[in-house]
Amino acid sequence: MNVTLGLPVVRTSVDHGSGYDIAGRGIASEVSLLHAIKAAIELLRPLPVDLGKHSVRAL
Repeated sequence: MNVTLGLPVVRTSVDHGSGYDIAGRGIASEVSLLHAIKAAIELLRPLPVDLGKHSVRAL
């Protein structure tokens, strides 16, 4: 999975190529795409804020 930094938006992508060699053969897997989507969602979550004994996520 790749992450592009320095953009005003979160951008993730799969780590492999387009898969033209297996296109239309019914053997491709969506797992890498799902990992990239999950990582993008995680990157959008605010970081936790330490409030002493009460730890909450930033708003």
